Amino acid sequence: MQQRSPHILFLSTGNAVRSILAEALMRHRVGQGPSARYQVRSAGLKPLPEVNGEALGMLRAARVPTDRLHPKSWGDFMAASHILKMDVIVTLSEEARHYAQAWPQSKDGGPIRVHWAVDDPLSAPKADMREWKFRKCFATLDTRITALIKNRPAASPTELLLQFKDVAMVV
Repeated sequence: MQQRSPHILFLSTGNAVRSILAEALMRHRVGQGPSARYQVRSAGLKPLPEVNGEALGMLRAARVPTDRLHPKSWGDFMAASHILKMDVIVTLSEEARHYAQAWPQSKDGGPIRVHWAVDDPLSAPKADMREWKFRKCFATLDTRITALIKNRPAASPTELLLQFKDVAMVV
């Protein structure tokens, strides 16, 4: 594909649960730094002031590092898109899916846009439902990320698109 690892941005509404979980899980699975298979980041359309404590607890229980996790704005990544090129944007909320269409396209037609529908655990009206939604969110993201990284590294943008398409719906 390129000389560098593909850059992936997980995008949700508040960047406090879903996209943070995805960022942390994927970094944990593929490693960090310039030699990692993927460069992973997350952001929110309207970032909340802090990462949700229940999300951090789930990550810690799974022995996934949580240091340096904090809510970030998608506007910052969009403004820097001419410097830091995103190869794949994975939206995790319907609102993010809608707004991701505004992301500037590169000369090669990128970034690839993928939608992984995941319920927002913070929308649960009762505590028992909330806990179930947190567990479901974590399991869904972990399963999709594990399936994605089982593939061999993509040799082209088309192959990368197909790998993401195998995991979830491409938009």
